[in-house]
Amino acid sequence: MSRKSKGEAGSTGQTAVIVSAPQPKPALSPVQQTELDRLEKIIKGGWKTFLEVGEALALVRDKELYKGKYDSFEDYWRLELGYSRSYAYKLIDSAEVSKQLSPIGDNGSKPLNEAQLRELISVPEGKREEAWKSAVKLAGAKPLTAKIVHNAALKFKPKKKYPL
Repeated sequence: MSRKSKGEAGSTGQTAVIVSAPQPKPALSPVQQTELDRLEKIIKGGWKTFLEVGEALALVRDKELYKGKYDSFEDYWRLELGYSRSYAYKLIDSAEVSKQLSPIGDNGSKPLNEAQLRELISVPEGKREEAWKSAVKLAGAKPLTAKIVHNAALKFKPKKKYPL
């Protein structure tokens, strides 16, 4: 919050800007902190679960384990899980991209969410690591967002050829 006030030489027309210091944030109560800790555990566990679900779906598909109840993999994820085609394959593809980037993550820079991984799905497999490193470099000191990954990945995606 800022307000303007006249300086000491009020007749000169100069103004000074007074900026108030940010107020300290109130500490959480012990009950609130316990609740936050519990919820953060769920949130952070969800990322791991998301990747595990994608890997499990890929195995069900690849090993044709759906055939005990369903005629097709599509019937399995649609009827058994209630997933749309795009969601089922985003889970699978994102888990695959995550595995490919795992060696990079071991060095400290790994994707933090599915949206970042999704931006690398259409990058050819052999160029995903390079695209990810480019995104990290492009972000610099700023937080790495899916938009930054998208922009970095553009130069690695195959060019679309349109008929004349």
